[in-house]
Amino acid sequence: MSDQLFGVKPWNPVMLALSALTLSLAALLASAIPARRAASVEPMVALRNQ
Repeated sequence: MSDQLFGVKPWNPVMLALSALTLSLAALLASAIPARRAASVEPMVALRNQ
């Protein structure tokens, strides 16, 4: 893998932090979008549809 990443060391702290931030942002978006949709549904309507 280090052969494909030109000029990047395997334990580069900046790249590790950037990848952790990117994965955290993706996880936040993946959970926030369905949560917003679920929060906009009226509770009695949701119970009635089950």
